[in-house]
Amino acid sequence: MKARKRFLNFLLKFSFLFFFSLQICSEFVIDGYLSEKEWEVAREIDKFYEVFPFSLNDASGDTRILIQEDKKGIYIGFINNQAKDTIRANQHQRDQGARPPIGDQVGITIDFDNDGKTGYRFSVNAGGSINDGTVINENEQNMDWDGDWLSATSITDTGWVAEILIPWTITSMKSQKGEERTVGFCFYRMLLSEYKVSATCRGSPY
Repeated sequence: MKARKRFLNFLLKFSFLFFFSLQICSEFVIDGYLSEKEWEVAREIDKFYEVFPFSLNDASGDTRILIQEDKKGIYIGFINNQAKDTIRANQHQRDQGARPPIGDQVGITIDFDNDGKTGYRFSVNAGGSINDGTVINENEQNMDWDGDWLSATSITDTGWVAEILIPWTITSMKSQKGEERTVGFCFYRMLLSEYKVSATCRGSPY
């Protein structure tokens, strides 16, 4: 419980420009393949900690996260290395596969205002099924919230890939000074065959 209550304080911080060059990005296609050339110059994260069981041991090496943005929103790519025969890609109805999980999944919690008050959670499993919801005041979860976002997955010979678009219009945001918005993120991955969860923040994403 202690880790959950402090969770939003552990989010990674990124700044995004709201004045985008028309030459920055071509049209992204959310198809689960990360084929656009813009992914080659995306921000990258690969540092993970084991958060279930809650050891905080280094869990880096098998997951890469790519981040891009344009005037539509934030694009996130997960590259998940995994033996193909261990991938669990069971599908479920929206918001019905979080607890207990029925497939390998990746997810993000985003604090758009970077104030530790409200986080928005988005997850997709290897079969393409999704969950979303909110967390308020660190520990009040609401899975009834449904956002308008896009995702797609693909399974490869070396694992699986998830591609996600979170539009800027998905929720109202407080104004921030200047031309940049600082946003808090935590990324996580569940490996169902080992029932382990790793995350980029030192706190449980649940």
